[in-house]
Amino acid sequence: MKVAVIGPGSLGTLYGGLLADAGHEVWLCHYRDAYVEAVERDGVRIESDILDRSVVEADVRATTDASEAGHVDLAFVLVKAHQTRDALARHEGCIGPDTTVLSLQNGLLNERILSDIVGPERVLTGITYQGGDRGDPGRVEHTYTGETRFGGEDMDAAREIAGSCPRRESQTSRRSRITAVASGRNRSAACRSNPSRR
Repeated sequence: MKVAVIGPGSLGTLYGGLLADAGHEVWLCHYRDAYVEAVERDGVRIESDILDRSVVEADVRATTDASEAGHVDLAFVLVKAHQTRDALARHEGCIGPDTTVLSLQNGLLNERILSDIVGPERVLTGITYQGGDRGDPGRVEHTYTGETRFGGEDMDAAREIAGSCPRRESQTSRRSRITAVASGRNRSAACRSNPSRR
């Protein structure tokens, strides 16, 4: 799967790095040249006491012009809510007719804004309980793991994306694993990595 992360802060870097480590082609779409140069040179590094290894290093691409990536399968939107419309306008070059747009942003109007731009049938929205602290460009400390849940009109796309989530055992529990589930009734799919649940 080809993925563009629009807004690679702490969560965008975390998800982008884990997806790249799982074998997906990942593009981090930013607005600053210095960020892009650092990530292109050094890649992504995730430090974690939660994952099955303490350091995850991943090769990703970074750009200020998302059209360099071509059309992607998934555009992962993680900018601040008030930046949504401008960020999509800046990086619209990676969004093609078959691109699914997934938002895990805080805020109430993101789904409406994204639906106005690409159509509601191509938008998935949700919440995540993953946590991270951003350092230098492409660097993040993974500080908390929990469930990520999302859904929308196209539950087939939601299931496919949930099925692409990297599965990792947590060091805190051998029973902890990431699973993917989907429910059309609840219009949500989940990538779960929660040590407190079996």
